[in-house]
Amino acid sequence: MNITEAVIVPYEETYRDAVVTLWERSARATHHFVALDDLVYYKEAVRKIDFFSFAVYCQFHNNRMTGILGVAGTDLAMLFVDPDFIGQGYGRQLMLFALHDLKATTVEVNEQNIQAVNFYRKFGFVVYDRAEKDSEGKDYPLLKMKLQEQAVVTPEALTIRLLQDTDAIPYELLLDADPSKTLVDRYMSKGETYLARQGHETLAVCVVLPLNQETIEIKNLAVAEKVQGKGIGKAMIAHVFDAAKQKGYKTILIATSTPNIGPLYLYQKMGFEYDYLVKHYFDNHKDHYNGELFDNGIRCNHLIVLSKNL
Repeated sequence: MNITEAVIVPYEETYRDAVVTLWERSARATHHFVALDDLVYYKEAVRKIDFFSFAVYCQFHNNRMTGILGVAGTDLAMLFVDPDFIGQGYGRQLMLFALHDLKATTVEVNEQNIQAVNFYRKFGFVVYDRAEKDSEGKDYPLLKMKLQEQAVVTPEALTIRLLQDTDAIPYELLLDADPSKTLVDRYMSKGETYLARQGHETLAVCVVLPLNQETIEIKNLAVAEKVQGKGIGKAMIAHVFDAAKQKGYKTILIATSTPNIGPLYLYQKMGFEYDYLVKHYFDNHKDHYNGELFDNGIRCNHLIVLSKNL
């Protein structure tokens, strides 16, 4: 999900109370392993932090603070999202800002906070050390993670091929694009799945489904967070174009939610044009999704379908 309407601004002292409140709400929602007395202790410690001693930024959407971010040197010192906005892309936006703008390369995270550990792993962080106690000397083990050094990823360096029986299905990528495993499994069983790989790692996936003898549809297209913006999505679409032409298809379709601005821009750059709108698609299929879906901070409702002649 992309949250293009949210803004990230430098910390101001007038934000202190809101920052402390957001920290507490986020900690209570995600740090269930921390004793209540310790949460009270940590809250007071947060209240006393000199937020001007390192790079601290606050994220706002519609004048509401949705997240806070702090980077000290190259260390991601804090990243918290209001629990009302978790899972909607706000944390991703903060993380990309920390990586690209503030050049963060290390982070310490509570070992018991599995959701946070997996979040950092999605962006290429790996564990390199462990501490039995946290920075306050309390019995909450910390994992020390660093950004994994990798060769530069370019579309030319990738191998794009069909999914094989021996390959692991890249559900993490597939469900990032379409969070309904039921639907993903359904169209994968009837279509073809392309993988973009570097070495043994899958960095992008694309599922195409024939609709009739002349028309094929891209049902799922996802690129790993850590390599987005490098032209890999374009390379995958171009590969699918060529494969579809060779098989004799005349038209290719692709669809996304109406507020999903980033993919809509990419698809039109690749030659797709508006075809039709499926009104209330996500409301009519909400039995496949666990709660409401959001793109760019806007609830998904309608589905926009684009087409391109091959």
